[in-house]
Amino acid sequence: MALSGSRTEFLAGDTLGGDIQYGRSGGCFVSTRRGIMCALLVAAALVLVGLLVFYLAPCPHGGQGASAANGTAAQATGGPAEGGDTASSVLPEGPGGGDASTETTPSSGAPVNLRLPKEVRPRYYSIWLQPFIGDPASNNFTFKGLVDVEVFCESAGEACASVSLHARELNVSWDEVSLRLLPAGVSSVEAPGRAGRAIGKKYNASADNASAPAAAAAPAPTPETIAVTAHAKSAEKDMITFSLAKPMEVGRNYSLEIPFWGNLSTSLSGFYRSHYTERTGTEKWLAVTHFEPTYARRAFPCFDEPAMKARFELHVARRQAASSVSNMPLRSTEAIPEQPGWVWDHYPPSPIMSSYLVALVVSELASKSAPVTSPTSPAFDVVARPDLLPTADYALSIGPRILDHYSDYFNISYPLPKVTMAAVPDFAAGAMENWGLVLYRESLMLFNSSISTAQSQQSVASVVAHELAHQWFGNLVTMDWWSDLWLNEGFATYVSYIGVNHVEPTWHMLDKIVTEQMHPVLETDALNSSHPVSVEVQNPAQISEAFDEVSYNKGACLIRMLNHSLTEEVFRSGLTNYLIKWTWSNANQDDLWASLTEAAGNVSGLLLPASVKAVMETWTLQKGYPVVMVRRDYTAGSLHLSQRQFKLEGTDGAGARDDRALSWYVPVSYATGEDVKWLQDTRPRAWLTPEHRDGLNISSVTAPGSNTWLLLNVQQTGYYRVNYDSANWRLLSDLLQTGPLETVPAASRAQLLSDALNLARAGLLNYDTALNLTSYLSRETDAVPWKAFVRAYSFLDDMLRDSREYTHLQAYARRLMGPVAQWLGREARPADTLPQRQLRATVLARLLRAEEPDLLNWARAQFALWLNASDANPIPVDLRFEVYCAAARYGGEREWAALEARFRASDQLPAERSYLLRALMCTRLPHLVTTMLERSLEEGGDIRLQDSIYVWRSITQNPVASYIAFRYVRQNWDSIYARYSKVPFVLKEVLRSSIEGLSTELDLKDVLEFFKLHEGQFSVAARTVQQALEKLRLRVHWRARHHAQLTAWLRQDSAASAAPAPTAFTPTPTPATTPAASGSSTAPASPAPAASTPAPVAG
Repeated sequence: MALSGSRTEFLAGDTLGGDIQYGRSGGCFVSTRRGIMCALLVAAALVLVGLLVFYLAPCPHGGQGASAANGTAAQATGGPAEGGDTASSVLPEGPGGGDASTETTPSSGAPVNLRLPKEVRPRYYSIWLQPFIGDPASNNFTFKGLVDVEVFCESAGEACASVSLHARELNVSWDEVSLRLLPAGVSSVEAPGRAGRAIGKKYNASADNASAPAAAAAPAPTPETIAVTAHAKSAEKDMITFSLAKPMEVGRNYSLEIPFWGNLSTSLSGFYRSHYTERTGTEKWLAVTHFEPTYARRAFPCFDEPAMKARFELHVARRQAASSVSNMPLRSTEAIPEQPGWVWDHYPPSPIMSSYLVALVVSELASKSAPVTSPTSPAFDVVARPDLLPTADYALSIGPRILDHYSDYFNISYPLPKVTMAAVPDFAAGAMENWGLVLYRESLMLFNSSISTAQSQQSVASVVAHELAHQWFGNLVTMDWWSDLWLNEGFATYVSYIGVNHVEPTWHMLDKIVTEQMHPVLETDALNSSHPVSVEVQNPAQISEAFDEVSYNKGACLIRMLNHSLTEEVFRSGLTNYLIKWTWSNANQDDLWASLTEAAGNVSGLLLPASVKAVMETWTLQKGYPVVMVRRDYTAGSLHLSQRQFKLEGTDGAGARDDRALSWYVPVSYATGEDVKWLQDTRPRAWLTPEHRDGLNISSVTAPGSNTWLLLNVQQTGYYRVNYDSANWRLLSDLLQTGPLETVPAASRAQLLSDALNLARAGLLNYDTALNLTSYLSRETDAVPWKAFVRAYSFLDDMLRDSREYTHLQAYARRLMGPVAQWLGREARPADTLPQRQLRATVLARLLRAEEPDLLNWARAQFALWLNASDANPIPVDLRFEVYCAAARYGGEREWAALEARFRASDQLPAERSYLLRALMCTRLPHLVTTMLERSLEEGGDIRLQDSIYVWRSITQNPVASYIAFRYVRQNWDSIYARYSKVPFVLKEVLRSSIEGLSTELDLKDVLEFFKLHEGQFSVAARTVQQALEKLRLRVHWRARHHAQLTAWLRQDSAASAAPAPTAFTPTPTPATTPAASGSSTAPASPAPAASTPAPVAG
């Protein structure tokens, strides 16, 4: 699953209760008899009130409630009803009485085991669902269902005297639950008398639609029914348990049939509803599923753990005007005689897979198919709103090519008969890799070249590649438990760069992984509140919090490091062996290490200090990463390496502690000015290991007495930072400022900038050294180093924006960026590469924030042209957000109102809508900031739930909003918590963003008081809160420690730079590409362009 936006956002899970705490003692006491009578009266009153509310209250979203006929049917059965239904509805009605029932609530004792018993497992599901959407006269947004799951028992005895499944927010018809023993030696898939055939008859599906046709030989025997003597519900475990009259037998298959019904939620998880408005103004509704990580249990009772794999057969009832799509190709459709206008869609069984991969969309969306390239290729199609379907063409053009490339790369064919990619109007995650039916946010699948930026196009390609990589990593082979989530997400993230690089080789994706994946997570992983990539998780809240930068970004970086350490040949061989061995099954990281170790053993001359398992466990079982300290002996030509854990808190403050005890197996690649060819070879030339307690000495690195530069961790393929002695930092700075830039790979230039500025931030390097190195950027033309600088610079901008020295920081930015901005220009050029377009947007965005006068005037003029334009938007596509934001930031209510009006009218333009929404948060008018915060949290408002996080995420770029946001959260916490405690992906963003812009001692005091006041309400965002607090403490500490040193350098730089304007800018060419695999070489560098007509430079 892809994180939405920049891959740092994600849905979260629900917390499963907690300890019950009593704030007082004493009270009154009543007798047992009176207590029971009171309880019965209260229960009866609650039931009566519930029935009155359900049947008399107005339906949500303007629905008018059920018709009289439906109300009669519903009252007779206790379940939901929909237009045309009668008491003999095609699916089970509401709950009934029957066997003994108990319900447990969260306990206050020791931690409860929330895992399913391992003795009873599923083999096959037959799922019947009927969602009620799209009828304005009687929309009650419910669904009915029946699941018939074949189960078997793996051990004899009392462990198989009950069956436990997951179910949450479902109403089960308890008296209709049944368990039947299937004929000996066969499964329900094979048996002619299987329960699925009975379902077909009971629910009006014709005999042809059973997944296995009846044998013509003899009638099937009547299955033996096992009595269900009691059932129990556990809200804490999300489980229902059925007690049986006798234990199930080992080696036999049983059919468990459970009727149920529920509500199509608004939380964007489980089985939920979404909507959109057509150009004609007609509102359309759709029913959508999103089950990862623990939401399948909200759609049907199931064994909702990744290792409980089974096959899934879906049957979906829909209105004739709608359509459905699921994991497998549609097999047949038939009318439902009892419900005119309704039909059943029948789907064949899926491959063996986990419950979180089941997917379904019922809608009036449109589809388009890609041409079939060969008889063995799977069918490939896209689904989107009819009005937006043409904008799915780009995804449809690259998807099949990426899928084919993965089949070749892994040497394993895609196993399903089709791939459908569907763009959904409301989707919490960026995308979801459901096998055969990949779901996306519209903005991450749809691309319109006239309104979508270069970054949007890359995002679409990256997310498509990420989700298709999951078809192997996650779907074909699934992690055994969520503790190894990184095996799914880390691999998919890394492999996505390989996939995009295949279809868009001019984008230089293999360089971009450094700035897009490694640099962000190096900051997060330098916190005390970080966690190992392989982390123990138990409940849904913990599972959901594992979907973070560490699992995605760090996981990808570790896989990349392993690839470059083992070589591409060994890496791919090991991956193929791993996938083949664990096909259709589950695996953990030890299984991957075993396959890679075996592959490495088949190659001679590979430099590896220990087994793959021993090496990688120092990276996956420990949080954090090292900084490698380099001390050179220039006289002898040798160097000494040592390691310690890198932390942003530094070494002498903010509660720092000695972490030298933590150590890693560190692959060491290096190059010097005497032998630059090693800059293109990323294989390790040495290993710094935990056994090197006193460090590692490497001799003959340079000639004795040489004063040439040394660069360690070539192209930053290793997941660590490097700190040199002061002399080598000066040599590297001189190389960048005066030497040929094409000598040093773009990823290595980005590495030097990121390492230097973050080492200074942590107090391990003087800011003078770090900032002096950045001065070379006035000749940099590659987007990758610039992105590394802008990320580190943004921290300085945040820390100084409320100080008098901020004008010096702005002047510093203008001096660095002016030359490249002049060369790039403001309008796109026909010969521009996508990286150059990205660079233009990056540099001009920063110059606008630095208030470059000419650029501000240009932005004002562009905004005025746009407001007066009658047709096409005249603002360059890649700069539209920046122009909109500048208008809101430096304008007033008139400009803001113009943007707001365009936002309201932009529902048919998902990309443009996102730019406008974020731009509205650029305003410096406090009442408008508050207005946007309130609108982002309105239920049913014009800001979709999935998009509300963009409002909050924009706060950190706006100093006015930063101070308003936390005050708003503190004043409105009760209502925010009441609504979003069950929508954690929103709640986490609210908490994180409202704190991230704060940086003073007073801010820290206020935040700590707020969290103490509401202690116990943050379990769904525990790690988010920990990291937000730690980052705030670090910002406070940085102010006390570094503010004076930084501002002194800036004042000195400003004084030294009061000189004539820079001469005409001539870019220095960079290599056309960076090697993808260990030991490979780059293509020859392009010749230097003429100064008068600069040629495009690869980015």
